[in-house]
Amino acid sequence: MMNTDKPKILYVDDEMINLQLFKYTFEKNYTIVLADSGYDGLEKIKTDTSISLVISDLKMPGLNGLEFIKMLKQIRADLPCLLLTGYENTAEIEKAIDSKLIVANIIKPFNKQDVENCINTILGGA
Repeated sequence: MMNTDKPKILYVDDEMINLQLFKYTFEKNYTIVLADSGYDGLEKIKTDTSISLVISDLKMPGLNGLEFIKMLKQIRADLPCLLLTGYENTAEIEKAIDSKLIVANIIKPFNKQDVENCINTILGGA
């Protein structure tokens, strides 16, 4: 039986180990939906209106994380988005934060508590 009280988070990453690690780490507190590409993520956004937060890797083949989020915002402009990446903030990431495209950039390897604090702040202490 699904617990519908948990916030639903879409996590997008092209590396299966990262998808599995994220789901394993956070599935106790959140319903985790996984997508292995930006295009897959867009399909999930179109078909599942209950997603309340998107977390995406930056460097992916095809659509990178910021390109994916820009397209996602055309579908659901209100959906908060985070980057979870192995890269420090670049000018491109800073611009995305300043323009409110993304809420934050979390550096991999991530600290579970830092990610949860960020999620809870965005979702209002859910």
